[in-house]
Amino acid sequence: MQQEYNPELFVDIDLPLSPGTRLRAIRPSDACALYPIVEKERAYLAEWLAWAPACTLESLEAFLQVAHDDMLKGSSLVCGIEQDGALIGMISIDSIDRVNLRAHFGYWLSQEHHGKGIMTASLRTLLDYGFNRLGLHRLVVEAAETNLRSRNVAERAEMHLEATLRDRFRLNDTWHNGVLYVALNPVNS
Repeated sequence: MQQEYNPELFVDIDLPLSPGTRLRAIRPSDACALYPIVEKERAYLAEWLAWAPACTLESLEAFLQVAHDDMLKGSSLVCGIEQDGALIGMISIDSIDRVNLRAHFGYWLSQEHHGKGIMTASLRTLLDYGFNRLGLHRLVVEAAETNLRSRNVAERAEMHLEATLRDRFRLNDTWHNGVLYVALNPVNS
């Protein structure tokens, strides 16, 4: 049975993480705030994110428009991570399958905000939202096996390592194994 779609659960999202820090629905106009971070941290982001080397302001605007359209359809939930009114990264629930009640996460955060628990809090908040508001059953994080920061975020959010996937990611012309972290909705497991 397919889960019913409620657009307000996607486009009106505004979730506090801590004083001054929140998750909010991304908007196409956010490209102007996010692009300077991508430009400044391109080398770092490109280590793990295939889109980063070629990202332009125009491609970021186009991506955010598609993301917004996908939120209107209920196939993804894309949030900006905002601290003291400034965007510092993104987190999303992507490829929402309302028949099988599953989806996967993607996330990135400006380097200057690493080590403060922001991404772990963001992931925990969206795990809760995905299970309790969207009614999802299975949520997944996939990361390169050597991306220890991303893996640590999933582990701190109490997701469980389910598999290692050989040659899962091609980054900078090199194949990387992937790891699959899973959380199951405790209410309907």
